Amino acid sequence: MSANPANSVKPRIFDNKAGRELAPFMRDILADADSLSAATAYFSIYGYGLLADRLNGLGDVRLLLGEPASAESPDPARQDGKGFDLTERDALDPVFALRQRPLALACKAWLEQDGAQVRSMRRAGLMHGKAYLVGKGGAGKNGVAGSSNFTMRGLGGGPNPNIELNLPCDDPATLA
Repeated sequence: MSANPANSVKPRIFDNKAGRELAPFMRDILADADSLSAATAYFSIYGYGLLADRLNGLGDVRLLLGEPASAESPDPARQDGKGFDLTERDALDPVFALRQRPLALACKAWLEQDGAQVRSMRRAGLMHGKAYLVGKGGAGKNGVAGSSNFTMRGLGGGPNPNIELNLPCDDPATLA
C-alpha cells in the first residue's frame, strides 16, 4: 500500500495479525498529513506513543471519545499493562525510570496545542465503530473505518494486539 496520496488505496483489511497491523498504515498516511479527525471509544497515551512522531506535526486534531473516562485515564480499559514491574531490586536500582510520565506529558502537550479539539460522549457504551480521517492539504484525504480503538493494542502494537477489522478508504465521495 502506497503512502502517496496521488495513488489510490488498494482494498486491504487491517486486522492486527502479523504484517497487517493498523499502526504502520496510519504512520504512512500521517507522514505528510496536516489534520486528523478520529472517533474512538478508547484513547490511551500508549496509542499516542505508537504514532507520536507523526501526530506531533499536525496542525488540526479533532478527537471524539466514546468512553468519557478515556479522557481522564492513560489506560481506562486497563488493557495496555504497565510499562514496568516494580520489584524490590528495581526500587533500589538507580537506573530504574518510569516511562509513562514523559509519554503522558508529551500526549498532554499534543492535546493542548492550539489546533486540537477533544470531546467525549456524555455516557459510556454509545460508540462502537471507529473512524480515522487524515487530511493532506489539497491532495485529499485518507481514512480508516473499523473497530480499532486509539490504544496500543487497538492499533496493533505490543506483544498481544487486539484482533480488529479495519478498512482503509481514499474515495473522496465517501470521505466528504
